[in-house]
Amino acid sequence: MNLYKEFPKSIIIEPTVNCNRSCYYCPRVHLNGKDGYMKMELFRKLMNEISKFSGRTVYLFRRGESLLHPEIINMFRYARPRVEDIQLTTNATLLTPEMSDELINLLDFISFSIDIPEKYTSNRGGDYNTVLRNVEYFLSKANGVSVQVSMVRTNEHTEEDIEQFMNFWKGRVERVRVYDLHSADGKYGSLSYNRGKRQTCMKPFSEILIYWDGSTGRCNHDWDGERLGDVNKQTIQEVWYSEPYRQLRQQHETLELTDNTCKTCNSWYPTFKEQGTGLVIKE
Repeated sequence: MNLYKEFPKSIIIEPTVNCNRSCYYCPRVHLNGKDGYMKMELFRKLMNEISKFSGRTVYLFRRGESLLHPEIINMFRYARPRVEDIQLTTNATLLTPEMSDELINLLDFISFSIDIPEKYTSNRGGDYNTVLRNVEYFLSKANGVSVQVSMVRTNEHTEEDIEQFMNFWKGRVERVRVYDLHSADGKYGSLSYNRGKRQTCMKPFSEILIYWDGSTGRCNHDWDGERLGDVNKQTIQEVWYSEPYRQLRQQHETLELTDNTCKTCNSWYPTFKEQGTGLVIKE
């Protein structure tokens, strides 16, 4: 397999690991690392390198709430003229009207991770009505930005809950998604579905994850695995070419997985089309 040999197609950058919500099912509660924020100097370095390659997507989020970063708007401003596709996932709790007015000109895609009102506080903490108001304001201004609203289906949700969520948002946003519970690569908890026979995952051939401190991981399903590189010391391309990533791709091609994160992961995707799990409604 030789998808993006020169440079990854998708670059996931974690502005911060900090989060202002306490979703009980989130693997983040198991993390043992330090809290922190990516430095603007490092972020600029990454954007300058990515700008040399066309057709790339930058996901400016990972384990924390990106809008907590004190420089997050400046990050998007710097990235906008340098990256073709910029995406964000947020819990929308911090999304003020002023921030929305900025983001609608800086994003290509945004996903709001929420829940149904009856279970929002118990599952996530915080006030549902505040989040709903923030999302609705963004939608009133979101000319040209693709919008998704998502939730995570837990054991506490009924089929009626899922139908309620889908029906409320259908027609109001471009895509509604209900994600299945995931296992954070088998390390924490278990998946609620069987993926069947293991196949080669395309993610090591197209995607790289950069944590807030500049260390690098495998993909968006790598929550706290052994770090494979460091973009403080190397370029993204040098890390992408490095021996740890070469070995990782070889393991996935042969399905002889020894990588501790990947071998227990059920979130593998053999094609680009088969990314994400659960119910999806597209308008």
